[in-house]
Amino acid sequence: MKWKNGGGETFEIALSPEDSTLSHLNFDWRLSSATVASDGAFSQFPGYQRLLVIWQGRGLILNDVELPPFEVLQFSGNEEIEAKLIQNEIKDLGLIYHADKINPSMIVHEWEGTKELETKDDQFYFVVSGTLQTGPDIVQVGECLKLRDEKIKVRADGKAIVIEVSLKAV
Repeated sequence: MKWKNGGGETFEIALSPEDSTLSHLNFDWRLSSATVASDGAFSQFPGYQRLLVIWQGRGLILNDVELPPFEVLQFSGNEEIEAKLIQNEIKDLGLIYHADKINPSMIVHEWEGTKELETKDDQFYFVVSGTLQTGPDIVQVGECLKLRDEKIKVRADGKAIVIEVSLKAV
């Protein structure tokens, strides 16, 4: 989905509840990855909170504060944010959520070997480098493994960098 200001593009990973829409601002949370190709203003989401992490590129300057790669930033969707690229385009992973409905976390991990994961709420594992394998399925760079109420073994082929997003209902 292209941005209204033409400065980037967003790929929606998940939106909840399923019958909600971004344009109506009637969602509890939205997880997406965006490519920021030029300087410009972030869209505002009144009443929501946001988590953002840069996973490719040198980073952004947000309202004169540097956001380097792999550092998670939390901010209000009400804020007016001006973004400037540090160098070339970047890719980010972003979560927009209602704090009175969702208690999220976003953590960057380095994975090696096999891990047994047991989830109770919505969990997302976004691959930044390397690959993850769950049985016959392979999750590549820029792809996301979604789990809910599952117990599963996940193997990193070599060393992988993964962004884990956990969404617990309040």
